[in-house]
Amino acid sequence: MTPTRVWELTIGGIVALLATRLTVPARLAAPMAWLGLVMIAATVMLFTKQTPFPGYTALLPTIGTALVILAATDTVKWSPRRLLSWRPAQFMGDISYSVYLWHWPVVVIAPFALGVESLIWWQKLLFIIAVTCLAYLTKICVEDPVRHSRALMRTTARTYAYGAASILIVIGLSMGIVGMSQMQASAMQHRLQEALKNDPCIGAASMRDDSCKKANTELLMTPAMAKEDKAVLYEDDCWTGRPFDARKVCTYGKKDSRTRIALVGNSHAGMWHAALEEIATKNGWRLDTYLISQCYTMMLPIVFETQTQTEGCQEWNKWAVQEAVNGKYDTVVLSNRTYEKLQNVA
Repeated sequence: MTPTRVWELTIGGIVALLATRLTVPARLAAPMAWLGLVMIAATVMLFTKQTPFPGYTALLPTIGTALVILAATDTVKWSPRRLLSWRPAQFMGDISYSVYLWHWPVVVIAPFALGVESLIWWQKLLFIIAVTCLAYLTKICVEDPVRHSRALMRTTARTYAYGAASILIVIGLSMGIVGMSQMQASAMQHRLQEALKNDPCIGAASMRDDSCKKANTELLMTPAMAKEDKAVLYEDDCWTGRPFDARKVCTYGKKDSRTRIALVGNSHAGMWHAALEEIATKNGWRLDTYLISQCYTMMLPIVFETQTQTEGCQEWNKWAVQEAVNGKYDTVVLSNRTYEKLQNVA
């Protein structure tokens, strides 16, 4: 996610600019390098799945790396130069970018390929070896031949021309993939709409038709596309999220109708919106939504990460219930998923 991590690349660029212009005093270089290594080691030892990343926590390894590079301790006594010049460390440094490119696909795909939620130590070790081998082969077969190509290095103009061409090719392929995805999504949506018009034995509707002996189990939309097929509530920004201090009400159907419906609750209530909106529009009724994320309709305090969120959820519930009760609604539809723990109240 470039927007949330571009500052890390910016620090790297600043280091690159300063490295040739800044000379750190010898008495400060060694402590500076050791401090940087300690920060990197702390990242490895302390960061877990629960650590928010990327974010401010990324400062620890990023600043630590910058300190090691800027210290430039090749000729400084009591510095980590022997550790950094160790052949295995040099080897890993040479293939580090290739490791960076290869590790993520393996981390993501491996648990799914093995059918496990998490890898055990010997599986992790095997994948570390596999990533290292792939990175080394990529470096000697792809990176080095391109980087040291005489055709690219003959003139500066040619180097920039090849670089620009590469960028344009990547952009073109990326736009093509996006375009194809949009076309596929549109085709799937059209196919689904046509099926719903012509086949009564699709989905839940088949249970209401006695002529449907068996529901149609054919997937008309891929799971990946279905995941993004969200209610219009998300586009209309109808949800109240943490710290639950907003008071959002969205209105659908005929706004001046005398028949009024209120939809109250969290995401499970939101799932009723599409059906209720269709009914309200067809009958000329008004539908108001009072929707919140995670918090559920309960007067007692619900445990969240902070007391502010807990109190915000409780206050929102009081407000939503009062609006539903005093809003002169003909029908109130209430639905929640209740999975967060309640706070102990003396």
